[in-house]
Amino acid sequence: SNEPLKILLAGRIVEQKGQFEAVKAINHLVQFGIKNIHLTIAGNIQDTEYANSIRDYITRNELHDYIQILDHVNNLRQLRKTCDIGLICSKKEAFGRVTIESMASRMLVIGANTGGTAEIIENNVNGLLYQQGDYISLANQIKYAINNKNKMNTIIENGYNTVINNYSISNVVDKITNIYINIEKEQHSS
Repeated sequence: SNEPLKILLAGRIVEQKGQFEAVKAINHLVQFGIKNIHLTIAGNIQDTEYANSIRDYITRNELHDYIQILDHVNNLRQLRKTCDIGLICSKKEAFGRVTIESMASRMLVIGANTGGTAEIIENNVNGLLYQQGDYISLANQIKYAINNKNKMNTIIENGYNTVINNYSISNVVDKITNIYINIEKEQHSS
């Protein structure tokens, strides 16, 4: 469509979350002619050297038409509904709550192949993985998504089903309850 591809990276703006990697990937895509694209970075931005280097890079590379930084978002759930892709660029995401929230919002999730993100995403099944630390790998996965829209629809649905089947509140409560029941059984049988 003529609408730009809308990408969201949500989370505190700190080096561990990898926002600079996403900014460089967008610049790479724009430099190679993919200009119908827009990245929103949503998260608390402090006046840090990291945040300032991101702002300077955006200005230096004239990326203001392609990237925006939202310091405060009142309704992240509503923002997700307007986006096509959710990026998880963290160096080591512990659990992957943002990954799950993005999948539950029926967004295509592209995540770094580390930590909890790699445990949730099965590449090319319920999301896409890229080599953490390599912005060209991330750019290539975004480009792959653009060029394979029909396949991405299946991956998005698989991601949504992953969340419903494995991470819904009722499912998680049942699993935790069963763990406690099994611990109690073991203690009584000892």
